[in-house]
Amino acid sequence: MPRIGDWLKRRAEPVETPALRLQTDYRDFERSVVLYCNFRSGSHMLKLTLDRVAGIKSTPELLNPAVVGEGGFNIREFVDKDPDATVLSEGASLTERYMNAVFSTVSSERRMLLDIKYSQAFTFGVEREFKHDVIVPTMILELSKRKVPFLHLVRRDAVAQSLSKLVAAASGEYFRQINQTPEAATPAPPQSYRFSPALVHEESMAQRRIAQHASAVLKAIGARHLPIFYEDLVGPDIGSELRRILTFIDHYADIPADFAAATLNQNSSSRVKNLAEIRAYIQARDPDLASSSGTILASPST
Repeated sequence: MPRIGDWLKRRAEPVETPALRLQTDYRDFERSVVLYCNFRSGSHMLKLTLDRVAGIKSTPELLNPAVVGEGGFNIREFVDKDPDATVLSEGASLTERYMNAVFSTVSSERRMLLDIKYSQAFTFGVEREFKHDVIVPTMILELSKRKVPFLHLVRRDAVAQSLSKLVAAASGEYFRQINQTPEAATPAPPQSYRFSPALVHEESMAQRRIAQHASAVLKAIGARHLPIFYEDLVGPDIGSELRRILTFIDHYADIPADFAAATLNQNSSSRVKNLAEIRAYIQARDPDLASSSGTILASPST
């Protein structure tokens, strides 16, 4: 982490990037919607789809230090330029300053979807006064205070989500878009993998716990939010689901009757050699988790 003296020296040097606004415009929050979810939940597909059908702009993962957004801006640049950016007891102020920096680098002409993953929401610490029954990420609390609505995207099938995560990590393939070249759209047969049933069970339980925690946070702070399930977005009635989302955020768009998702279904589970073994292992130990009936946001059975 750079010293304050180094930071002040750099601040004195001319820079080509536009100066950040001193105070965030409330209209930036009015045009914003948070996409709150975990990894491998279909967020990339939803962002591309909403851009295609409704012209809603999306940020990359807002708090991912490995991702560079519009204008070359990311969280590392913010931390580098703000000497107090690691003082998590000042989370509310950090959130305000960071969002100010984000809004200063993106176009203000369209609705904007802010992509925040569960784990990244804790970047600026947690609400310290414990006014709620759950641990609340400061970023989520501050955005809720500013009346930003949340789309809470969840996969009903936590086992499939875990397998998707494991396959993506093993293969390095994270998504496929519809508009790929013909050569890329017809690759060689994909490699298959074998995973420990116990490992997949543990990962799936973690997926369920964090989704339940995120849901509890949104309810506890009174955030305006809409639960969305990945399975509904890849189902045959995607048009109705998109209309439900757009109605929630008060944004009109004409959705064609034959509209399809903007990315291809990877079906990662088909690349798992011992899928039946994994499903049977989890079914015997945790039937609720093994089910894809949509109970993931409810408390697990004892």
